This record gives sequence, structure tokens and C-alpha cells, in this order.
Amino acid sequence: MALALLAFALLATPPSPEPMPASQAYDGCVQMLARGAPVRSGSENAAEAYCDAITALDLAAADAMRQAYEGRLEADSDSYCLPGAITDAGDPAPLARAFIAYVDAHPAARSEFAGNIFERALTERWPCRR
Repeated sequence: MALALLAFALLATPPSPEPMPASQAYDGCVQMLARGAPVRSGSENAAEAYCDAITALDLAAADAMRQAYEGRLEADSDSYCLPGAITDAGDPAPLARAFIAYVDAHPAARSEFAGNIFERALTERWPCRR
């Protein structure tokens, strides 16, 4: 199911003319958390929609990886391993908060591509352990 969701999300996501900087995604995540609910469709705020989409994709990918590997990811896999409670809840808020905390701690990351910073933030917050 999670793999199908991930495949659908990747196919349904329109291509972006240029990568979104982390600073813009940061603002979107702050707005999404303030709203208390993710934006699903019809949003005029691209940054908030981006934060919603990337956290949903990361949740789906983490759940698919957990199911596929049954927790056997190596600690040196350069990836993240979300706790089952987070993937089971399907709540994007913890991922958005981890991204915000990472950018707050690493201000130079604001100018980098948001997708790369999300990956680093999640890997730092929830590294895979043996």
C-alpha cells in the first residue's frame, strides 16, 4: 500500500521549474504547523504545499522501507529510520518540526535545496541504528 501511495505521489506531483530553497520550505512548514493540518489541494501557498508533500512522501517511504526491510537497515546506510509510532500515525508534523529544528541549528542550510535538507534533518533526528 505504501509503495503504491509513493508511486502515485511521485507521478501526480507536477514538475517544479526550479528546486525550492530550504528557506521557502521552512516558511511553508511553519505555516503548515500553525494551521494544525496539512494542505491537501487547492492551496495557493506553494511552500506550505511543498512541506505537506515532502513530509507525506517521507512518511510513505519510511513506512515502505520499514515493511520491506523489517527494521534491518544498517546504521551506516546514510538514511533515516522513523519510529514505527510516527509512520503508523501518518502525522507529518514531527517531520516538519525536525526540518525546522535542523534549519534553525544550521542557518547556512537555508540557501540549499529543500529536499536535500529534509533528508539531512531526518537522518540527523532519526538515524538508522543496528
